[in-house]
Amino acid sequence: MKKVIWSIVLCFVFNNSVYAKDYAKIQIREMEKAQKYSTTDRYYADYTEDNVFNKNIKDPKLIHLGGYSTIEQSKLNAKNAADNLIYSKIKSALCGKKADDYNVQAYGADFYKVYRIAEKIIRANNLDFMNWRIVFSKDNSFNAYSSETNCITIHAGAFDSLSANDDAIALLIGHEMAHSILGHQVRAAKYMHKIDSFPEDSALRAIAIKAYVSDSKKMEYAADTEGARLAVKAGYDLSKAKETLSFIYTMSNDSEFSYTHPTGKHRLENYAESRKYFMEDEMKKQGVYNIYKSEVLKPRLSSDRKSLVIEKNTAKTQAEAYRTETPVDLYTRYAYKSYLNGEFEKAEEYFSKLLELDRKNPVAYLYFSYTEECLYKKTGKKKYLDNAKTFVNYAQKLAPSDKHIQEQVDAL
Repeated sequence: MKKVIWSIVLCFVFNNSVYAKDYAKIQIREMEKAQKYSTTDRYYADYTEDNVFNKNIKDPKLIHLGGYSTIEQSKLNAKNAADNLIYSKIKSALCGKKADDYNVQAYGADFYKVYRIAEKIIRANNLDFMNWRIVFSKDNSFNAYSSETNCITIHAGAFDSLSANDDAIALLIGHEMAHSILGHQVRAAKYMHKIDSFPEDSALRAIAIKAYVSDSKKMEYAADTEGARLAVKAGYDLSKAKETLSFIYTMSNDSEFSYTHPTGKHRLENYAESRKYFMEDEMKKQGVYNIYKSEVLKPRLSSDRKSLVIEKNTAKTQAEAYRTETPVDLYTRYAYKSYLNGEFEKAEEYFSKLLELDRKNPVAYLYFSYTEECLYKKTGKKKYLDNAKTFVNYAQKLAPSDKHIQEQVDAL
């Protein structure tokens, strides 16, 4: 009986304490927490992308990306006009059909938007060696994924959230294309096979899962970076495209210890850091050239209106198809941009790596000399001045008549 009485008393006290809560204080505490989790603050999180140093450093603009030639503007205008006539017919075919289902018109407009963005990325990057399939999912979550090498699925939630920003959709599509062309599905499948080969709850299985999760995050960083390169070569604005990652940052995937994707915060940081080493003007020139040299790729709408196929260029040869950057390309870009960013120690490292692979590159030796000269001015250490003289002398042996090299010899 005593237990029953005490239970009644405790319930009475508890209930009274509930009703006696100070709701104003609860709200204040909640708003204090909201300072950390505010969706608006996350959406507009600022990760500076423009870190160009350029304090009167020497740069005669001798470093360029290969794979393109300058096109006369009149020829480029004529090509674009011819392409636009074809696009106009495709738009009419996708958006002009009438049907009993009122959604067909809207779906046609959505398909055309995605087709134009994807087709531009494909042509700008020589990805037209195979068919690309774009699938629309009715799923309202903010998501997209790639599968079966050439298939990209875009959820309605992601498309609708970004539908006013073609640059952001370009990054979304570029990211998924990057997964495919970098072979990430194959790598993930190998991990899954290895994980499944171990018994449940075994130590080896746990180690394999941990390795997969770690490598999966690295693949996401790589897809964000390569996807941005694909988008910028197609002429899209990476500052506006960042909205895709900003939106991800507002979401709840903040635990990097249990998911295969990095947090939105770290993806934004990676995006900004990677962009520091892009040669965006050069990349855009590559893309313009590739589009000029290619023909409009026709879309084929599926019978269920849930997917479309962007048909390949059947004349494309292996030599003309997309290639990932070579180590020489990578080290050239990172060395040059590190130098322009004022990251001279990084530039020194990357120029060393570049010259290990390409020892007869006078331009690389010249810029290495510039880098060492900057380090000398920064630290006052004579070894950097000696290095600067050594590297420019190497450059002069390789290109004795180059005026920029001679100017550096005279300056030192």
